[in-house]
Formats: sequence, structure tokens, C-alpha cells
Amino acid sequence: LEEFVRLCVGVVAGGGRLDLLEVGPGRGLLSAADDLPDELARNLAGLADFDITPRPVSPSDLRDLLRSCDHVLRLASPARSGSPELLILSNAFLEGSEPDVIAQQVGAAGQVIRT
Repeated sequence: LEEFVRLCVGVVAGGGRLDLLEVGPGRGLLSAADDLPDELARNLAGLADFDITPRPVSPSDLRDLLRSCDHVLRLASPARSGSPELLILSNAFLEGSEPDVIAQQVGAAGQVIRT
């Protein structure tokens, strides 16, 4: 988790823009945590300086956000391989699937890419 947030800081420091979203089992992991390790808390504070804060999103909001994004970087649980191993977020998938299905698929997949 700390490496993931550090990577997000690097993206923003390099001039990139991102949203830090929490979905599925990860909801509240950062946004509702009150006792984070010091480095993680400092990195989140640094992101907050750029108006980037972790936030839980609903399935319908997630679908809308995925439609408008160019890239997706997903932090997966290292304790499981994910199913499917690779989920491709095409416009056809995003347009033709229900929000709950999209959220479940994004949350369960091993890797996610946006095409």
C-alpha cells in the first residue's frame, strides 16, 4: 500500500493528474483509516496538497469515471491471483455492462487495463 501511494505521489510530482478511488473490499482503506504509518500519512498529505484524496465511489460513479479515464492503475491484493487474470476496460464493456458488474469485475480482476 505504501509503495502504491508513493507511486501516486511520483505521478503527481511529474505533472500527472489522477483520482485515488476506493471500490469493493478496498472501500475505506485509506479514506476512513485513522492510524496510518507515518510515511503513508505524509504521502497522503502531499497528495492532498494537490486536491487528491482517497475517496470511496459507488458502482455507477465508478463506471462514469472509467469511461472518462485514459489509464487505470489498480492496487490488487497480493494474497490472491484475481479472476479474471486480466480485465480489459473497453468502451463496449463499459457501455454494455451494469455498474455493479463493472465494480465487481474491477475489484476481482488480477490486472485491469483501459483500452
